[in-house]
Amino acid sequence: MVAWNPAVVTASRPKETGIVQLDKNMILDLLRERGQQDQASQAEQQLPDQVDTERDAGLLQQFGLDPQELIQKVMGGGGMPKL
Repeated sequence: MVAWNPAVVTASRPKETGIVQLDKNMILDLLRERGQQDQASQAEQQLPDQVDTERDAGLLQQFGLDPQELIQKVMGGGGMPKL
């Protein structure tokens, strides 16, 4: 299981906006852990290195990830999101 690493998660704007930047590798690890190898390969090609949860919400949803759940997990701590 891949642990969320706070060092690769940054709140790019005030927390109230709900916008967070995630490292692409964190997203890829999550998809692979969920057994979604094809989606991980597509995400590797399509996602920027730093994924902005607002700007890239459509891409995250395309890969079956809910940006708000990712934010809640990352900002609230804990393990990998159960999406």
